[in-house]
Amino acid sequence: MYSTSWPGFAGETEEREKLRKRSLEQCMEIVFGGNLRWANEKLDPFWVKEAGLMAGRLARRLGRAEQEWKVYSRLAKELPGMSLWQAKLDALRVKQETPKKP
Repeated sequence: MYSTSWPGFAGETEEREKLRKRSLEQCMEIVFGGNLRWANEKLDPFWVKEAGLMAGRLARRLGRAEQEWKVYSRLAKELPGMSLWQAKLDALRVKQETPKKP
């Protein structure tokens, strides 16, 4: 087990946190089409799915339930043939409805 008192550990975890946030931003751009360069350019379903899965994991790890919800809602709309998105939304809904212990 690593100790948080180890020299440089705090800076390393802060850097990792920044990288996770930036990665989430980049994945969100792909999922929501912010990376498209032309008006007639279409989203690639494979990469939207991959970016969406990564964005969901990153949002959960960063404690951003609202962003996680937005990602899976968007994917359910853009890729309706995959029941995975609705399952993830249902799991989030249950998690939000479950009362937290004091």
